[in-house]
Amino acid sequence: VIERCYRGHIGRKAAKRWALKQAEINAVNALMNACAITISRMWRGHMGRAEARALRVEMTEFIATLRAEDAKEEEEEYWKTHNVARWKRDVKKSVQKHKEKISLVKYRPSTSVSSDNRI
Repeated sequence: VIERCYRGHIGRKAAKRWALKQAEINAVNALMNACAITISRMWRGHMGRAEARALRVEMTEFIATLRAEDAKEEEEEYWKTHNVARWKRDVKKSVQKHKEKISLVKYRPSTSVSSDNRI
């Protein structure tokens, strides 16, 4: 009878230790799962924000391209209907080009070798 009680006592102690160990393992697993979920959530948020930023940049470039094309079409339409203004613009451009050519020729360094460099 004493032996049976003692074995029962030892068995209950072992079961209690085993239950504590299982509870500890379950708590560590729950903590690791919570950490993994948090890291995953933060990574997905970071990547989502990066993708949204890239999409905004792409959309901005697309809209800028559309606006530039519209402005170019409107300018061409303006020049078709305003002949005198177009003529004045073209004359100003040709005068500016002519001035640039003259300034380049005027200030070009000479390429001839002077005779003062004798030894």
